[in-house]
Amino acid sequence: MDKTTTREIVQQMRLVHRDGSPIVRDIDLACFILDGLLIHTVDDVRKACLVKFGPEKTPSRSAIYRFWMRFRSIVKSPSK
Repeated sequence: MDKTTTREIVQQMRLVHRDGSPIVRDIDLACFILDGLLIHTVDDVRKACLVKFGPEKTPSRSAIYRFWMRFRSIVKSPSK
């Protein structure tokens, strides 16, 4: 299996989920969240987002969790 970077996965998510998710639209925010969720809880990642991106760009806990579920569904689905 090839190694895919976080940025490549986010770009794939942008193609698959064209619903305009604020997280998916901001690639730096999306990569930060995904990298954080690999080792931290949603609450910890949200707190780190507040520090790095400020309250205006920080998504809610539920939005972060939904984004994480979308990410997992893409990673788990077989490549075509």
